[in-house]
Amino acid sequence: MVFQHFNLIHTRTVFENVAFPLKIAGAAPSRIAARVPELLALVGLSEKANAYPSKLSGGQKQRVGIARALANDPRILLCDEPTSALDQETSRAILELLEDIHRKLGITTIVISHEMAVIKKICTKVAVMHEGVIVETGDVYDIFAAPRHPLTQKLVAHAFDLQLPERITRDLKGSLVKVVYRGGKAEEPVLSDTVREFGAGINVLHGKIEYIDGRPLGVLVLNVTGEAVQVKGAIDYLRSRTALVEVMHE
Repeated sequence: MVFQHFNLIHTRTVFENVAFPLKIAGAAPSRIAARVPELLALVGLSEKANAYPSKLSGGQKQRVGIARALANDPRILLCDEPTSALDQETSRAILELLEDIHRKLGITTIVISHEMAVIKKICTKVAVMHEGVIVETGDVYDIFAAPRHPLTQKLVAHAFDLQLPERITRDLKGSLVKVVYRGGKAEEPVLSDTVREFGAGINVLHGKIEYIDGRPLGVLVLNVTGEAVQVKGAIDYLRSRTALVEVMHE
């Protein structure tokens, strides 16, 4: 298990912290002497073997925690909010380390997190829990592309953060449309094709294209303007070319 707040033994060195579970399991001194340097090299802390936790940064402490969790060759690595106590850049480095460990060791990694950015970055499968009950499961890409449960929909909406300032929506002319692209559609020139085909004005007010598990997912908020027939034709065309079109305001 990898803990949120590291839980290192402050009176022991990095080497001794990583060796601790091996000693508890009754490993021979020769095994400990060989295994600990391997683990420290894996997490990039070979030079910190004799340092004490008080001399380490938060990211380094979490690397020690990961090495310690791997000491006895577990089949499953359980990470409880492994980055919530870290700054953004350090969090990214820790997530990349966990990905690297998964690739090298083939170990199943379970990450508990309320941060949707963490889920998008590292996971391939997700289970959403509410009040101790699993309310939705699936591939991470599918959950972000088409969330079904109301809680999941809220979490995904917060992750994309498509809220517009009131001054924009108050004086809006035309239709306000949310468009969701999935897979290869997110990389096609759909908007330019729509403008060329129907002559409607399209202004991108918000949105992004992200790559989740290597697949593109795009969400855009558009202001579609023009004659009524042009706007309707453009919206219908967008529906035919994309995964989802929601008219938010007319």
